[in-house]
Amino acid sequence: MIMTLLASWIFCHEASAVKKEVVVDTFDYWCPSFEGCGDHFIKNNIMKTKDPAGLGRTCYLNGKFNSSGIFELFNVNKEGIMCRYEVIDKPKYRRIRRFEEISRPYKGKLYGHLWFKRFMKTGFDNGFYSLVNADVYEFDAEEKNMKHKVISAGEHYVSINFVDVNWESYNQTGHAITKVLRRTDEWQKNGKIFEEYDYVKGLGLVNWRWVDRVDFIDQPQKFVKQLRGGKLFKCGHSGADLCFIPNEQSERRRPQIFAWNKKRDEIGREFEVFKHTSYWNKKSGPMWYVVTRDHSFGKRLTLNKATAKYDQRVRFGDGERLLGEIPYHITTPSRHYRKYKK
Repeated sequence: MIMTLLASWIFCHEASAVKKEVVVDTFDYWCPSFEGCGDHFIKNNIMKTKDPAGLGRTCYLNGKFNSSGIFELFNVNKEGIMCRYEVIDKPKYRRIRRFEEISRPYKGKLYGHLWFKRFMKTGFDNGFYSLVNADVYEFDAEEKNMKHKVISAGEHYVSINFVDVNWESYNQTGHAITKVLRRTDEWQKNGKIFEEYDYVKGLGLVNWRWVDRVDFIDQPQKFVKQLRGGKLFKCGHSGADLCFIPNEQSERRRPQIFAWNKKRDEIGREFEVFKHTSYWNKKSGPMWYVVTRDHSFGKRLTLNKATAKYDQRVRFGDGERLLGEIPYHITTPSRHYRKYKK
């Protein structure tokens, strides 16, 4: 009986991929259904905005962290939801990225990285392949030097699934949340890492997860130190987190991996571990993955009024420019591009 329950827990992540397929209008989940969507999770504030190319396309500005200098700009149409710009403007760091979808059959038709197809079927095998170019501008803290680089043919595989959640302590919105639409983005071609985004209909983005392949963590270059009963390794986004892997592991059972509490210098909660077959590594079959970042642990999901104000003017060099005026290199400007005054 115990082994049966254990087996069902281990494979629950994959089981969602074989449930009955459902066609989803992803816009209902991506965009909150009420005005000024509020201050939940990453303090999103999605609002309609002008088309930077001046062509009248339907665009949304996704303000983040309730900070006027951090936002994304999306194009939305019947084909999908596309991220065209990402802007991060902090006191010591500034970055502007412009994306363009170049995969077939979308090349020349979609302005931005295809984040969602507008109507998608659930299930890993119903995902889509995305190929993206990007112009990237980075500025130093003194704002005197600028680096330009390009991302050429960045590859993604994106799928969605409905997942049951139990967020009694995390969910403070006043809305019942028992199921999320989880977007899985596999952008690392060796299948070593991927990201997951959780959405709720009418609320938008409510959670984010970073997933590492277990054997990718247990490597000499990530080893930190030997501890009693196990080893400490770097893990998570940019290797900023630490995890503890006990010495004693059973080959037949799921690996045990624990968070490491840096403040207390002690073992924390046990990480979620599951088997997954990577789109980029199908020949290897199901492999063990571990969720090393999950905002539903230790955070609070709330709904508060966002107050930051946004527009499309960004600091660029010594002055300001509209997003549509940022120089084009590997990304393609519209043939009909024209400037407009805000």
